[in-house]
Amino acid sequence: MIITVAGEHRAAHPPELGTLTVRIAVEDADAAAAMAALTREADRLTAEVDALRQAEPSPVVSSAVQAPGTRSWRPWNERGESQPPRHEASVRASVTFDDVGALAGWASRWGERDGWSLDEVAWSLTDAVRARLEAAALRAAVTDARRRAEAIAAECGTGRVTVLDVADAGLLPGGGAPDPRVEAMVRAFGQDTGEGVAVAPEDVEVLVRLHVRFEA
Repeated sequence: MIITVAGEHRAAHPPELGTLTVRIAVEDADAAAAMAALTREADRLTAEVDALRQAEPSPVVSSAVQAPGTRSWRPWNERGESQPPRHEASVRASVTFDDVGALAGWASRWGERDGWSLDEVAWSLTDAVRARLEAAALRAAVTDARRRAEAIAAECGTGRVTVLDVADAGLLPGGGAPDPRVEAMVRAFGQDTGEGVAVAPEDVEVLVRLHVRFEA
């Protein structure tokens, strides 16, 4: 008798890294003036991040600044008349911290500046910890599948089960549409309390789903 079952396991770990995305936008009647002001603000951010990276110990793991973008438009007044054009220059930067307290402090500081806004905080794990978590979850998912197969075999009155095939969910022949093997779920919450940003990270979760075929 052939038995095909799903095995699943969810593992969680406190986040080790938080990547804060900051957007800086400057608006002006003159396009060149908007870009010049943006450059000054972006240089200010870069200088602060560089200083953090040189600190001992440094709370910053990595950082990146995207290429600036621009847009122009003509506003309208209450009488429906077109007004002189306005221009905006903007840039996004991401800074990855390994210290939640430092991340919260700088999020508060940057979020209070004119033209600066905080897009999101993405929580993650280091590569080594994620690999260890995934390996443990995979082993547990196989154990879960074997438990289900043995329960089915026992109910059907057959003997022990032997593994024939193991695959990511949906990848066994005739197993249906593919489904990701490892699904990482990250939740982050930032709340403006009026005294700064309260950062409350939740655990990073790794969900493993497998399909396993047994012979009983």
